[in-house]
Amino acid sequence: MAKALRFYQLADGYAYNSDSLLLLDFAAQFCKNTPKNILDMGAGCGILGISCAHYFHAQVVAIESQPKVALLAAINAKTAPFHTHNESSTPKGSCQVLCANFLDKATPQQALALLATMHNQAQKNPEENTQENSAQTPRIHLHTPKSKSSPKFDLLIANPPFYRDGALKSTNEFLRQARYESQLPLQAWIHQSKRLLTPRGALVFCFQASEIARVLEALKQESFTCEILRFVYPLPSKRAKIALFYARLDSRAQMHIEPPLFTHNSPKQSDFTQEVARIYAAYRTHSIKVYAQDIVDPILLDHCRETLTIIPHQATAH
Repeated sequence: MAKALRFYQLADGYAYNSDSLLLLDFAAQFCKNTPKNILDMGAGCGILGISCAHYFHAQVVAIESQPKVALLAAINAKTAPFHTHNESSTPKGSCQVLCANFLDKATPQQALALLATMHNQAQKNPEENTQENSAQTPRIHLHTPKSKSSPKFDLLIANPPFYRDGALKSTNEFLRQARYESQLPLQAWIHQSKRLLTPRGALVFCFQASEIARVLEALKQESFTCEILRFVYPLPSKRAKIALFYARLDSRAQMHIEPPLFTHNSPKQSDFTQEVARIYAAYRTHSIKVYAQDIVDPILLDHCRETLTIIPHQATAH
């Protein structure tokens, strides 16, 4: 059985759930064979990006706009066991956290420059790399140098906010930013992603199944084609809850709809289907809840002072 990855996350904010693990397993078919450059958009505590770095040996940049949440993601990346692969032939993943608004005009340049820095670091002398990795401190980056030869991302993975404006909004700022589409509009983030992806780059994300027509139209408007689609049902007798999308830029492929994924055999919350039980066993996590008001320890702030900088919100790209 796989060792659980540890994730600090807010007790009084958005907590990851089964959707993230289902999305991670869905993404595995596109990430396992070749090391990838992956962008985790709206990373939260970093569960998707860190898991992609750990299980798929990807180079990951995780973007999170909320400073305290980004700090937890950086701590989670710092303590993830990326450096435990001892075989020299085994590729190693890495994950860096960028605290920024995904829709800001400067964010793509910052993310791509950070990815270039990661690649340059990976190409150093292997012995020097090993020494540095043993004491590596993943940082929260907000200012990164420009790079004319930055690589781009092969894939963007996201569990974006998708509650519509008509829904009753929470008064909790952390929950509001993580749940409601008005904080990260569908069309806007798909448009922005084109600045970050390779010419044949892909989006892997989940969304409400009831919004599929709008999602497909938004993808089409930005020259993405949904190549693979899978619906997730709580029970065979219930309507689909979410849909999992794999969409590629400038693709002419026809859409393939995969068999449905059922999460439960009965209304019992613990009565998981065999497939979901396999997913939970393959991507085990251990959650440690902390309160936002407690992330003020002077020692922690001093430790992060050089790497955590709050930059003003800039004009959005779309």
